Amino acid sequence: MRITRKLLRRIIHEEAAKSTEEYDEDSALVGDQDELPDALQKGIIDKTVEDRKEKQEESRLRLSKRDVHLIIQEVQLLEQEMAYGEFAESPEVQKMLMAAGFNADGSFGQDGYPGPGDWQLYSPENLEDAEEWIQAALDMNEALREAEEALAAGQFATSSEAYYDIVEPVQRGYSRHGAADTEGREVAGAWLEDEKGYRWE
Repeated sequence: MRITRKLLRRIIHEEAAKSTEEYDEDSALVGDQDELPDALQKGIIDKTVEDRKEKQEESRLRLSKRDVHLIIQEVQLLEQEMAYGEFAESPEVQKMLMAAGFNADGSFGQDGYPGPGDWQLYSPENLEDAEEWIQAALDMNEALREAEEALAAGQFATSSEAYYDIVEPVQRGYSRHGAADTEGREVAGAWLEDEKGYRWE
């Protein structure tokens, strides 16, 4: 007997639609689903098994109300950033400022030279920034002293020349902290001209 394509397709279709007892007893099948063809039963069973696995994973991830509350608190703490400038007022930074010889608020220190706040540097946002912030003020104050000595020795005709030759290069090194901004130049100019009496131009 010769099998035509049409007959072969019908045989394949009938075999695919066959319903045996192979999957009938599976607990994933409900109602009359045990009457369905085996291929369809297998699909239902596979889907149910996937759903069960997902539910098991979800049940493992269940959190108590306390856990959820703690997670929310932690997220809120992470999201709650200090307002700009508040970190400079923290006890850690205040101790660092006083150890460097400045007032706790970042203003003029024991030697009378400007503090980081007086230089109008950007406020630090972490301890590393605070260390550099304080060091910038110390280095710029040292540069001011050098400029004063050079002016007193007659090495420069005006304080602006001393500023651009001695102080401004130090400020450029701390530009990340705002030392090279206009405010820094104005503080140095006022210091040399108004405080020390050297003509700016």
